[in-house]
Amino acid sequence: DRIIKMLNVKDDRLVVDSKGIYSIENYLTSRRLTDWQAYQHKTAVGYEKHLVNALMRARYLMQQGLTLFASPSLAYFLKNDVHFDDQALQVYAELDDSDIWSALKAWKHADDQILSTLATDMTDRHLFKVEVTDERPSQEYLDDIAHRIAHQMNIPLADTKYLMTLTEIGKDMYNPEDDSIGILYKDGTVKDIADASEILNVQLLSKKIRKYYLCYQRI
Repeated sequence: DRIIKMLNVKDDRLVVDSKGIYSIENYLTSRRLTDWQAYQHKTAVGYEKHLVNALMRARYLMQQGLTLFASPSLAYFLKNDVHFDDQALQVYAELDDSDIWSALKAWKHADDQILSTLATDMTDRHLFKVEVTDERPSQEYLDDIAHRIAHQMNIPLADTKYLMTLTEIGKDMYNPEDDSIGILYKDGTVKDIADASEILNVQLLSKKIRKYYLCYQRI
């Protein structure tokens, strides 16, 4: 509310009155904390990757001709190579949580071991193990995990891609090229928040943090 009240226009550009600079600083700090402590928390990422892999496996099986339970809306995306058009948008708008959860509950009893495992673990909250590192895990380490999963589950090594995933996530606090925030002073001058702030220096504001999320089946 404070930021909205402090909005102004200068030379056809949306800016913030200098009185609102502290609110902007708090907002940027809070956004970074929210990104890493909520949206990119390893549990949230683990859930996302688990669900994505289950849907990818179901899609692969259905496109191979296997019949799986799915609502009409969900089946549309699993069976077809969907293009961005009005029909796809209309069907997508019909999807909700019930489509996903009902499918997962049915897939628990699928004949396919990988899909059954993913669906069972998702519904029973037995999620992927998630390791978060600043450096990319070595290929030898990734290969070792893949071989152990393949051996324990007695599946082809190529199919372990549904049971493990490596994701690089990069976030910056503020990018002046993408979302420049101008601070308007009483004399009419405008400074970028990176130059105007006494708390947040430009190095901190623009520093991109990268982390690697390795998610894999617990073995």
